[in-house]
Amino acid sequence: MVRLLQFLFGSLLAMSALLFFLLENPNELKSEIAEIVSLSTPYEVEIKGDLDWRYWPPIAIQANDIILTAPDDLVLANIEQLEIDVDLAPLLIRQPILDINSLTLRGGWINYQVKPSGDSNWLARAGESENRTTDSPPAPTIHEFRVNDLLINYQAKQNYQVTINHLQTSKLMTDSPFDISANLIIKDLENNGSLQIATTGQLIFTSNDRLRFDRLVADISLDPYLPVSLNTNGELHIERQVILVNKAAITYDTLIASLTGIINFSGEPRFDGEISLQTANVNQLLDTNLPFSALQLSAGLAASPRSIKLSTIEGELDQNQFKGTIETTTNKLLKIEGDLRFDNLNLTKQSPAKKRPSISTPNTNLDSEILPKTLKPYQFNLITRFNRFHYADFDLSAAKIDITSNPDKLEVIANTRLLNGKLVASMSSDWSKTNLVISADRLDISAMTNDQSITGRLTGSGVYDFSGDRLSDLENTLTGRSTFSISEGSIDVRPIKELARTIDSLRGKTSRITNWPDKQPFKNMSAQHLFQGGTLKGQILNANIENLRLTAAGGFNIFQESLDYEITAMFERGTNGTFTVSDQLAGIRWPLKCQGNFDESPADLCFGQNGAIEELVANLVRQELKRKGNKKLDQLIEEKVPEGLQDLTRDLLKDLFR
Repeated sequence: MVRLLQFLFGSLLAMSALLFFLLENPNELKSEIAEIVSLSTPYEVEIKGDLDWRYWPPIAIQANDIILTAPDDLVLANIEQLEIDVDLAPLLIRQPILDINSLTLRGGWINYQVKPSGDSNWLARAGESENRTTDSPPAPTIHEFRVNDLLINYQAKQNYQVTINHLQTSKLMTDSPFDISANLIIKDLENNGSLQIATTGQLIFTSNDRLRFDRLVADISLDPYLPVSLNTNGELHIERQVILVNKAAITYDTLIASLTGIINFSGEPRFDGEISLQTANVNQLLDTNLPFSALQLSAGLAASPRSIKLSTIEGELDQNQFKGTIETTTNKLLKIEGDLRFDNLNLTKQSPAKKRPSISTPNTNLDSEILPKTLKPYQFNLITRFNRFHYADFDLSAAKIDITSNPDKLEVIANTRLLNGKLVASMSSDWSKTNLVISADRLDISAMTNDQSITGRLTGSGVYDFSGDRLSDLENTLTGRSTFSISEGSIDVRPIKELARTIDSLRGKTSRITNWPDKQPFKNMSAQHLFQGGTLKGQILNANIENLRLTAAGGFNIFQESLDYEITAMFERGTNGTFTVSDQLAGIRWPLKCQGNFDESPADLCFGQNGAIEELVANLVRQELKRKGNKKLDQLIEEKVPEGLQDLTRDLLKDLFR
């Protein structure tokens, strides 16, 4: 009995000594640790640093400076520290490890390079992979996997750097779901951009080398923008280097979108699939003030780090349907190209009437940008077509707008059917000075004023220049000349009739002008207009309406919505023309002052100038005296002077009654 106790005690001492030796010399286990990590892979693992025991919480082995090498001796990864928690018994008796309680990687880097052929530096040759896995024991079960502060260098056509701040999983078993949470940062090394991703979800490793993900939720932050929320499910095919996205739901501010398709990362990452999106507030999303709010569309989507293309777009803007394509590419500049077609676009917003700004206080809130400076940093080429377009009081049809821009130049060409006629405009700008050319063909201008102060068919053209990019710049710098004609129209002559009544009352006679209709018809009007250094003053208008000559000088204020012109009317002698007057009233300048708000009628805007009216009446009296004197003189010459001397006498006395 004593000998038995001595044997058992001796055996216990021997086993304790062996265990103590292993605990004091963990480097004896380097080969086993390397075998665990490289199990069922074509790669070589070398532990260059020391092995240490971690005694609490629970006992684990720490390996430092671990090198992972490809069969061609290319270093794929360098891990600063690997920590593995396993049951000690299999290690002590040199048996395969079937269960790993936890596996933790801390620090280091991984290189992932995509070759021009599309293969990666991590893709082993088929023969090598088969040779390594033929006699390998089954892969162990990892109950918990952690990664902290690991850097991944991704090299393809464009280089990225991924920093895994934190990654943790639950039990890893083939064909069984496991939970994952991670926090990482992705940097674009060429464009100096970065985004931060925090994700949680559930994954499944399948026995056929696929990784399925379900309800994988990610919050993506890209300064200075709001975070993007992403909820996806799909499948990663490792050998094919593709990800099947069954569905991805995206939320950003007021935007909700969903994606389906394939991500191919055998070369430069690329997505091909379909997208649908909607937002109830475009202006909040884009931080702008567009005349529409709701947007929804579906389209084919092809995306890579350098380009995004939306094809076969079908969408709605505030229930206005459109189709087309849009593509963006990045090189040195962001390039945006597109072609959109709207069946019917109505951008008129119903809003309460606004109080007119004070004449003395300009409404600077109206000083809008007239050049789209947001496009200046980019290459932009967008063609937009409208079968029907309605904005404010204007209805356009068969409209087309072509916008081309880059940092040095902006060009816009537009044409449309408008007011039963055609309008064509082109604009060319270097972003500081702008040239504008407009031509119109038979526009029915009757609807341009509420009271139809002038009607007819307008045809003409104009060339204008201005400096700056805001409406106030145009108001202060606009120059240019236009010529136009109006056929088969009418003009409101109430100001002239009112002036005629004033003159008639002063001279005691009634002219035929007071019997004209308020809107006098005419067959043709021809005119020339000149801007000289802005819209506020210096404008000159010369117009001929049959036998009526009009000259105007003055300007208008865009922000105060007011005008101030001095107008002179003159009637030609004779009976040719609609505006016939007596010879006494012909050839005399009729002075008018037009001042007030845009929406006032000519009868309220225009009135006679008192001092000028008195001078006009004095001229009429002088002409009447001259006419009577010349008539009496002719009568005396005919009665008293011989017939042969009458012409000579008239020449000698012709200036007597000037």
